[in-house]
Amino acid sequence: MRMLVRLLIILFIITNLSGAFGQSVGLVLSGGGARAYSHIGVLKALEENNIPVHYITGTSMGALVGSMYAIGLSPKQIEDLVTSKEVIDRSNGKKNINQLYFFNDKDPDASWVTIKFSYDSILRMRLPESVIKSSAIDYALMESYAPAVAKAKGNFDSLFVPFRCVASDIKNREPVIFSHGDLARAVRASMAFPFYLSPVAVDGRVMFDGGLYDNFPCDLMLNTYNPDIIIGSSVGNDEAVVVEDNLLSQVRTMIVQRPTNYNVPRPTDILIVPESSVGIFDFEDAKAAIEAGYEATKKQLPLILQSIKTRIYSDTLQLKRAAFFTGQQAIEVGKIEVSGVNKGQQEYIEKTLRQQNKKLISYYLSRNFSRLVANDNIRQIFPILTYNDSTNLYDLRADVKRNKDLQVDFGGNFSSRPINTGFIGVQYQWLNRFSYRAYGNIYFGKLYNSGHASLRIDIPGKHPYFIQPEITFNSFNYYRSSSLLLEDIKPAYLIQDDWKTGIRLGVPSRQIGKIYGDASYFNIRESYYQTRSFSQADTADITKFYGFTVALNYERNTLNKKMYANQGSYISFGLRFVSGDERTMPGTNSINQDTIRASHQWLQFKFSYENYFAKAGPVRFAFLTELVASTQGFFANYTASILAAPVFQPIAETKTIFLPQYHSHNYGGLGLKTVYTPFRNFDLRLEGYAFQPYQEILPGINNDKPNYGDAWAKRYFIGSFDAIYHTPVGPASLGINYYQDFDDPIGIMFHFGYILFNKRALD
Repeated sequence: MRMLVRLLIILFIITNLSGAFGQSVGLVLSGGGARAYSHIGVLKALEENNIPVHYITGTSMGALVGSMYAIGLSPKQIEDLVTSKEVIDRSNGKKNINQLYFFNDKDPDASWVTIKFSYDSILRMRLPESVIKSSAIDYALMESYAPAVAKAKGNFDSLFVPFRCVASDIKNREPVIFSHGDLARAVRASMAFPFYLSPVAVDGRVMFDGGLYDNFPCDLMLNTYNPDIIIGSSVGNDEAVVVEDNLLSQVRTMIVQRPTNYNVPRPTDILIVPESSVGIFDFEDAKAAIEAGYEATKKQLPLILQSIKTRIYSDTLQLKRAAFFTGQQAIEVGKIEVSGVNKGQQEYIEKTLRQQNKKLISYYLSRNFSRLVANDNIRQIFPILTYNDSTNLYDLRADVKRNKDLQVDFGGNFSSRPINTGFIGVQYQWLNRFSYRAYGNIYFGKLYNSGHASLRIDIPGKHPYFIQPEITFNSFNYYRSSSLLLEDIKPAYLIQDDWKTGIRLGVPSRQIGKIYGDASYFNIRESYYQTRSFSQADTADITKFYGFTVALNYERNTLNKKMYANQGSYISFGLRFVSGDERTMPGTNSINQDTIRASHQWLQFKFSYENYFAKAGPVRFAFLTELVASTQGFFANYTASILAAPVFQPIAETKTIFLPQYHSHNYGGLGLKTVYTPFRNFDLRLEGYAFQPYQEILPGINNDKPNYGDAWAKRYFIGSFDAIYHTPVGPASLGINYYQDFDDPIGIMFHFGYILFNKRALD
């Protein structure tokens, strides 16, 4: 093995020396956002034709592509990387499945927008400094570059290909050239596009996109390396174009101090100008940009082959790459240093990152880092790995920026039916040895009014967990929100109020799951008439049910949206025990005028699974299944029994109307979904569901004592077709819904926003 390593190193030295005595070629890569992926096509065409690259300089996304080549990745490896879903999602600010940490998520609510404040002596609201959260990008760069930088001992000239990149110091209004140090931070600074990707602090200086002052660093190439031939690949020559409805282009144009010269410096140098319609932020069109660079280079090949006589063949290039990768140190972290926060906060962050492991390998570091940045208390963590020769481990430095303490959410739902609901949520978080999140919300409207308050305490360590005391009040008034839709629903008058107070305790289950238990005291009050014939002088029947409940649940969630998802999956199952006392007081229209008191105890198991399991072009297919099994019995009358029974609510509208046919103690529900996405953010959804109760709950004479129907005797079907546009703040939906066995089975509903509610007392 040692002999093989020596041979590879000798070959690497010989091939580098031979390059020194032949023609030297420098490659200059401009910035240009997603268009800069064209440089990958340029590299691909050069390698296919055995054209060597001895030096690289780049700016912004050109620095990203150039640095990946400089650490030894082949054009094919770079292409596979930038066209992967993970990188595309990361570039667009979307969370990939590897960055999810469902354990930290709040229960979904109806919020549209969030405004964040800092609270010290006064409240101060600040605009966000970037469109996307950069921590995932920062970590990926660090993880990818650290082994190569460790081997090069921080000298960019000792990389697989010597490299330079440019960032901008906008305070001193000058370009900054990076030649050594942390390559990940240098490239990240060069990419820091104003308002899109946050700036980077280097030695106390705030760095932005290098393209602000030098978007095509040919002079840097000439002055640093002075190669015999410069090949320039430029995709940034329209930076002066200001788009009327694009704030980022306007801000960038205002910041740029001088136009960039997109010409190569000498007559013998070669300029490649890939042409494509790929936009600056169209990262999902990477393949089109790469192909544009490849075709543009092929057109210049006669000139390139004539001008450059030096060749490097694929077998030699593979050996050089193997020699460079040989001896690189795998990521294992020893020392962790946290800056930007106080001592208690440092302790929390270090415990979360390390989780009592003396030595962190890459897998656990990546997992723990994603868990940490998912915390609402953390806005950004900029990680730097430095190889420590004395320990043979990497030292990790984490520069942390806290999130604003206070945030206010606004949202709700507006509909063509009288179910309009407003929503306000307030969250205050702070961090010390533990992480704290105090949260409260209110819903208000005709159908639904609610209030919720909770305090979550996260305890870090090898086995992290949270404790969350909470209280919730819900009120559904189906009488006030009634309409001509589904007129045959009984009862016509129905108000459900409930409140619960208790505590929840949870632990994570990998990245996308959590296990939690809760124990609560609850009080439920239901007011209803058991007939449609009543007057203002009549009094309603009232059923009260109060007691305690305990539950143990598992949830796993990768759905990409909290409503009308079109990819991912959700699974949950849980066991709940309920014990309480019923008190039913009859109204004036009730046949039985005696107050009924009874005790009830039951055990309930519930399983739900939704999965967008297949995709064919713009079409996705999904299914939803739900199973409930319980030992629950009847309450005093049919209506009280139906109200207490579990319910199947597979589409949005079913959450806003009372459908007694879909309540049952034991049932199975199954549905299929087809989602067609003709263009971005617009879906056409066709859904069909079957509801199968084991034994349907049927009313007795005058809705008095309920009874069961025959086993498997009856089933019901629901269908829906929705056209949905996903706006930046919430979905706008126009839907046609079908309910079997109703006198008027077809309903049409438009709504904008989220039909999402706080959990009920026995959810």
